[in-house]
Amino acid sequence: MSLETIKVIAIIASSIAAFVTLIFTIISIRRNIKVTGLQIFQNTYSDLQRLSEKVYFEFIETDNLSESNRRKFENWKSLFFNALEYSAFLLNNGFVTKEIYEFYKPTFFIYYEDIFLVCATEEQKSEDLYFQEMKVLYKRLKEPLRGD
Repeated sequence: MSLETIKVIAIIASSIAAFVTLIFTIISIRRNIKVTGLQIFQNTYSDLQRLSEKVYFEFIETDNLSESNRRKFENWKSLFFNALEYSAFLLNNGFVTKEIYEFYKPTFFIYYEDIFLVCATEEQKSEDLYFQEMKVLYKRLKEPLRGD
């Protein structure tokens, strides 16, 4: 083999190796993005569960809505609605896998219909300025149900 042939083979081999490395890098980055999205969503979901338990045990089970507890309840609503809004943002913008999205749908309906629609002010429910991501997700999830 001539020196020129060896150089061409070396260039082709290094190009193939670089291409394979690039493919593995892309796959790794995509997996890392999915794992990060799952971790963020898991943290948000844990916050929602913790907050829903808190409202049950502190306010609903005890039926204890004194004036100071009303202020605590308002604070709880703010924390809960913001966590729900953030989870809706993650779902709306593809930060979680389709499997997590499908898994979370029934829970989101419960949180939205049984907590948000019951506890939110009329202004929060009607104004687009408040909790846009939640409202968009709810409408999107509700659409297939109307066609059934």
